[in-house]
Amino acid sequence: MNDIIFQDTSMFLWLVSIPVIMLLTVRGWQKQKKSIEQFDSTGKTLRLFRSVISSICTLVAVSFVIVALARPSWDPKPKELKREGRDVVFVLDVSKSMLADDLGPNRLKNAKQTILDCVESFKGNRVGLVIFAGSTSVKCPLTTDYIFFRQILEEVNPFSVQSGGTRIGDAILKATEFVFSKKSEGAQDLILITDGE
Repeated sequence: MNDIIFQDTSMFLWLVSIPVIMLLTVRGWQKQKKSIEQFDSTGKTLRLFRSVISSICTLVAVSFVIVALARPSWDPKPKELKREGRDVVFVLDVSKSMLADDLGPNRLKNAKQTILDCVESFKGNRVGLVIFAGSTSVKCPLTTDYIFFRQILEEVNPFSVQSGGTRIGDAILKATEFVFSKKSEGAQDLILITDGE
């Protein structure tokens, strides 16, 4: 085993508090001893011994906590993790025309449910969300946190973008430039959901 390495050595500054605690503890013992001697109670030696043991245990515990906060590690080696899966970005039209109820309850809610159905079948895929109308907004960068993605998706509506309209080209451009990772070696998919031409 190699030497122990501490990730946060600044925590050792708290060790300065140990002598202070010891000084206060010794003074406490002296006061307790004087009090016991004044009343000459039976079992005074046993009570003082218990107090000493309790104080020593407290000091040891504080020392261990400080060492733990310094984050000791053995043989730390950076490990490169290879992620398997695809990067899938959903580009969703949230223009007011998506509120049409020809697909009950409306087109937007149906689109959201379709996206959720897709995400539920994913395992290890990163998902992102871009919404658009007359302007475009990246609502969720690529992530494997499907719960967070679901929360963001459920909140989007036509008022989530600044202007109305249907500018599909801008949305696709923003998704490819600002969401997809140029360093990714896996497959990258863009799924466009819109009622625009």
